[in-house]
Amino acid sequence: MFYEILAAVYHPDDLPSNALTLHDSDIRSHDDTLSVDFAPDLREMGTFKTSHPGKVRLDGDSELLPFTNGTVCIKQMYDRKGNSGNGRISRLKGHLELDTLLVKCNCIRWASILLNLTYQFVAWEIKSRGEPPYSIPTLRFTRVMIALVCDISVQKAFLVEEWINTDDGDH
Repeated sequence: MFYEILAAVYHPDDLPSNALTLHDSDIRSHDDTLSVDFAPDLREMGTFKTSHPGKVRLDGDSELLPFTNGTVCIKQMYDRKGNSGNGRISRLKGHLELDTLLVKCNCIRWASILLNLTYQFVAWEIKSRGEPPYSIPTLRFTRVMIALVCDISVQKAFLVEEWINTDDGDH
């Protein structure tokens, strides 16, 4: 099951009052298929997450852009075992990984509210002062979903992000 985390908009009378959960009314769920290439040479390691290329396919072949138009970035949480930077890693248990990913998604939600507030302020300033002599860049956060894979004995959570191509062809 996939849970789509939508970018939030700033409304002063409608700010989130609780931490994000998968049962929030503004989270859409989808039954889909996730395929991930866990090949070690394709894995990128960050401080507490690994990223892998993957694909999302919706049931009924419907589209949910940008997730179903090609490669997506699949991220998994980990803990490092040992003191050195080259120590082994271990994956978090399903519920711990989901809790950690929900914190990340909650941060994305609040960051998108602040970014939206910034652009509302810019629009208000342009309306009252006129267009600036320079262009104002349009920024946004990557779109994200949480994928839950559950069977009888295990629950696994992944963060699914849209794939960002850089100028040098890397991800």
